[in-house]
Amino acid sequence: MDRSLVPIIAETHPAGISTRQIKHYIQLHISGKFRRYDFHKRNWEMYGQREPPEYNLLNVNPKAAVNLYYSSNDGLANEKDVLLLDKSLPNSKVFHVDKKDFSHTDFIFAKNLKELIHKKILSISNEHEKKNKN
Repeated sequence: MDRSLVPIIAETHPAGISTRQIKHYIQLHISGKFRRYDFHKRNWEMYGQREPPEYNLLNVNPKAAVNLYYSSNDGLANEKDVLLLDKSLPNSKVFHVDKKDFSHTDFIFAKNLKELIHKKILSISNEHEKKNKN
């Protein structure tokens, strides 16, 4: 990470996050399911069913390419979950950042993002534009 960013990061992060987001993340982890927020007793009122509905990733437009990036040292998006998401999406590709100490916040603040990720994203974007011009 670029050490000169530390004062800026300390002023702005963690950014605001709602309590419900944290609870939802914990619910997803405990249930092992990718589903909507669990209101417990209010699920009938909110969803018309006892359990919160699962997100149907097959509803993602197959023409919409989704590129998933992860690193082995990311404590919030681990490899198992990323690969499971990849299998659930109709048109996705997975890219592993092969750098041992690369963590979740490095996807935003690492010095070498250009080489590790940005060039790949631009290349994919340029390929997509070329395909759609023809």
